[in-house]
Amino acid sequence: MACRKGRLATFPFVTSICISGYDSARMPGTILTYAVQMRPRRLRRVVVFCLIALTVAAALYFGRNLPTRFAMLRLQSQCMEYTRQGKTIDTFHSTSVPVGLEGDRDYHMGTDPLGGFFWYFLPTCLNEFEAAQPQVRPGINHTVVFLHERVSPTGHKRLVIVRGHPGLSLSAMNLSEFEWSVIEPAGLFHDARLLHLGTQGYSPFGLFSARKFAYGAADPADPSHFTLSLSAGDESTIIYGWLQDDDTIRLRER
Repeated sequence: MACRKGRLATFPFVTSICISGYDSARMPGTILTYAVQMRPRRLRRVVVFCLIALTVAAALYFGRNLPTRFAMLRLQSQCMEYTRQGKTIDTFHSTSVPVGLEGDRDYHMGTDPLGGFFWYFLPTCLNEFEAAQPQVRPGINHTVVFLHERVSPTGHKRLVIVRGHPGLSLSAMNLSEFEWSVIEPAGLFHDARLLHLGTQGYSPFGLFSARKFAYGAADPADPSHFTLSLSAGDESTIIYGWLQDDDTIRLRER
């Protein structure tokens, strides 16, 4: 049966198979169906509107502190992508800038419990991020040996920080110590949160040995895994680390 305009009003069901005067027999296939599609221009308008609404909401929430908030998030992003892979990082006991470190903004001067001065490695982005989010700062001046984003097996993204103390070469204190921090990253409307803080010691070398750290490496094949390196003279050891689902760090010596 051919479709005619005069018969469409009498047989409404014909509209399901007849369109614009065409016979369904001339159109192969089954009954035509249509989905409502949003035009690209309309979609762009919706996206722009949502971004503007989010910016206005953030401005009302933070007021004049909004630029500071964005600056903090930028520092956090730099920390989660930080790398200094393969470079040895030492601690220097000196009241002046050690030779070779002039202009290196990642070394800072601190004081030990006995009142002495020393220079330790602390990436500038982390130093400024912890100043903006003081609740995540552990309160010690150990050298940072690993700083990067890691992802737990169940997919939780965390900022992982490992600090290292090379240890004292005394009979009762022949221990190199690692302190790790697991941080839930900050967002636009919430601050960063220190989830766990832990320590683990190692004594892989003999007495009276000068220990050095090499900056750790994030495993590109396993987002939860990273490695640390500790050496003394001709000896060296690799320590493996994993971010766990309970937001703790598991360290294991090779």
